Amino acid sequence: MLKQIQHQKNPVAARLKDKYTKYLLLFTFCCKLLPKLNTMKNVLTLLICCCFIWSCKNNDDDNNNNNNQYLPNYSFNTADLINTTLIPYSDLLFPNNYVILNSNYGINGVVVYYAGGNNYNAFELSDPNHALRTCSTLTVEGVLATCDCDDSKTYDILTGQPQEGTTGSYGLKRYFVEKTGDIIRVWNN
Repeated sequence: MLKQIQHQKNPVAARLKDKYTKYLLLFTFCCKLLPKLNTMKNVLTLLICCCFIWSCKNNDDDNNNNNNQYLPNYSFNTADLINTTLIPYSDLLFPNNYVILNSNYGINGVVVYYAGGNNYNAFELSDPNHALRTCSTLTVEGVLATCDCDDSKTYDILTGQPQEGTTGSYGLKRYFVEKTGDIIRVWNN
């Protein structure tokens, strides 16, 4: 009996296609423009523009793991859990508020912060610069998340960046956020 093979979307192939499509379009544009250029100045300008465009880096949000040796990369999806019409999540209707999701999501939980407009951020509540242990779980007060270890590392939950005096190589682990109507979905691949 033959099994029917289903084609699945390959995320690596999709990223490569997106990356190289930009270069192909740029090359096509340059080939069409080249006959119109008649001076060395225009050729040089075109060459500089091409080098500038090729040097631009893609957004690193697709690589959400950040290669952090302390934080494993767990997959999760809140789906329709965060419904802003429900009382536990209604604070996310108003700017400068946050909710904390328990450890069923992420490693030690997730903080979801609403900065206003369409700006929602979600971060892991584990100190990214400590090995996982009980003191590395972050406690949120205002817009700051602090670990309970002796060195008390502190991070901003709006940007995920460490506060002045915090040592280490990593900022908070960011998770993906999407708002559709009253539902805020937070996930990690």
